[in-house]
Amino acid sequence: MAQDYILRLIEQVAAMLATVLARRRSGQASEAGDEIRRLTQETVGLTPDAVRRLSPEAVSTLLDRAGFLRPLKSLLLVGLLEQEDELAGPEWPAADRLASRVHRFCLLADVLPFLDREDRDTTRLKLQSLIEELGPACGHPALRERIAQVRTPKR
Repeated sequence: MAQDYILRLIEQVAAMLATVLARRRSGQASEAGDEIRRLTQETVGLTPDAVRRLSPEAVSTLLDRAGFLRPLKSLLLVGLLEQEDELAGPEWPAADRLASRVHRFCLLADVLPFLDREDRDTTRLKLQSLIEELGPACGHPALRERIAQVRTPKR
């Protein structure tokens, strides 16, 4: 019963992200942005802008309220922030782009233990890419420990 519920939620998440991506690809940037804002509000109760202004720890606390759905909501939020980053283009303020990437990195690092081996390997590649994009920000105390954990996985 619970497994069916989780599978339905996963299908809904995939459909939500597919809608955003389809709008973005068809040139409906404004509609895609509206959809990202709506879905982020539904997922965590805040706009993407408000999420970016919070610390990773504050976002984690917010998502902890989702209980066993936390990993799923975290992955949805990662997808939405990624779509927003891609939609914004090069004119997006550097501080917003960095905040988005920091949150994506932290959310993915926190979800890593919940993933199966294949998904963990794929997620580690995404995390490594984000580490490269974060550049000097990787020295920040909030990121250093997570980066060390990603680079030296527990077996």
